[in-house]
Amino acid sequence: MFNMYPRHIRNLYTWRAFARFKTEQLKQKYLKLSKRCQDAVDTFWIEKENALVAEGDIGQFYRYVNNKIV
Repeated sequence: MFNMYPRHIRNLYTWRAFARFKTEQLKQKYLKLSKRCQDAVDTFWIEKENALVAEGDIGQFYRYVNNKIV
């Protein structure tokens, strides 16, 4: 699943996965990176869906929707 994301998002996931917080400062840094990662993923999918709609290919749109439903 990670291969579909651009490198900058995959790097954020790496930071998120290896977070080890024992101090409040590191915990806050982890929470910031986690939020940034989720925002990047959300933005990625919004842009992908907007591009799909902008193309105007109805068949491709319905395939996308059907894959999301299942």
